[in-house]
Amino acid sequence: MKQIKKIAFWLLVLFLLILICLPGIWIFVSAFRPNPEILSKPANWIPDRWTIHQFTQMFSINGYVSVPAFKYLMNSVIISSVSTVIAITIGMMGGYAFARFNFKGKNSIFLSLMLARAVPGISLSLPLFILFAKLGIINTSFGVILVYVAMNVPFTIWLTDGFFRQIPKEMSEVARTDGCTRLQAFWNVELPLAGPGIGAAAIFAFLLSWNEYALASIITRTVHSKTLPIGMMDYLDEFTINWAGMCAIAVVMIVPAVILTFIVQKHLVSGLTFGGYYHLLSNENLPVNIKLGGFYGDHSASADWLDDAGFELKSKATSIGGGVYRNISQNDAMTIVGFFEFHSVTSEAVVSDSYGNEDITKDDYGSTSFGLSIRNGNFFVTPSISRNDDDSSFGVSIGSLIPQ
Repeated sequence: MKQIKKIAFWLLVLFLLILICLPGIWIFVSAFRPNPEILSKPANWIPDRWTIHQFTQMFSINGYVSVPAFKYLMNSVIISSVSTVIAITIGMMGGYAFARFNFKGKNSIFLSLMLARAVPGISLSLPLFILFAKLGIINTSFGVILVYVAMNVPFTIWLTDGFFRQIPKEMSEVARTDGCTRLQAFWNVELPLAGPGIGAAAIFAFLLSWNEYALASIITRTVHSKTLPIGMMDYLDEFTINWAGMCAIAVVMIVPAVILTFIVQKHLVSGLTFGGYYHLLSNENLPVNIKLGGFYGDHSASADWLDDAGFELKSKATSIGGGVYRNISQNDAMTIVGFFEFHSVTSEAVVSDSYGNEDITKDDYGSTSFGLSIRNGNFFVTPSISRNDDDSSFGVSIGSLIPQ
């Protein structure tokens, strides 16, 4: 019986993996078939005729270039690599400074960096466009690199700060006692120990830059600055869409990212789990806690124009999700915890009139939220920014815990 349960479990895991991979498999297969086959009904998973026509056109193998994908690929490699190196360098120095030094305004600066990362990037698109146009760096690789560095620095500081905090200060002090300078102790002792964490931060920064579309689509217009995600839109004509071409350039985007992830997955896992093991063994509070939970809400709402018209609105929502929580500052007087939460929400809204007629609307969507929980004794204040598929919102929760 135990063996049957084990087999059933792995069959379920295999089924879920296949289900998750189906969109990627469809894109990969469609990149090697003619465009008319993709539009055929019913859909055919196995192409009747395999072709590399889209790739030969992209990379000018036959002397004709439909979309300059090679140029876009080089732009993506250069922009992602340079922005990652700069962001990791700044983030490593910033993380080390926050972990090892005490200076005026330390917590406020760290808090500001985390809140800056919580702002949706697309909300900055118009100010960025106006600013970059005035500075003359619109449609340039330098402008895109500048944006990606600004996006990645807060995250890399947050991540590397956690790893440096988990390296005992005594190791650096022993090295300095033996004659090393602070720089030598950092370079020869602390940096190698934090290497997996820095590598994990670099991978995340690179993949974010490699896949980013929203901001790059605003500040790039020419072949010399477009990246692969923006170049994909070149297959959109006025009346038609070259789905095979879009799938081919998507494969060019996906394959390097997948290969990179497989190559460094060992270091990625060790980097992300390094901190947890240290604090579990030392019996201290974890700097990063991962919690899963859920809540059910049943509430009614109304609007003046609905009341005046004789209607009543009732809504309820069920949500399940979890989050990552990190202690930013903790002392006897105050505790500040930064958090990132994600939820899968199922909502239902019912509008009824005085005659008993009802109109029911159901919706399923995902939502994320960033914020801080500031606690002083039992009193707490929690400002947060929430984002779902349609819009963003800002909220503040104020309350008090009931003493046990």
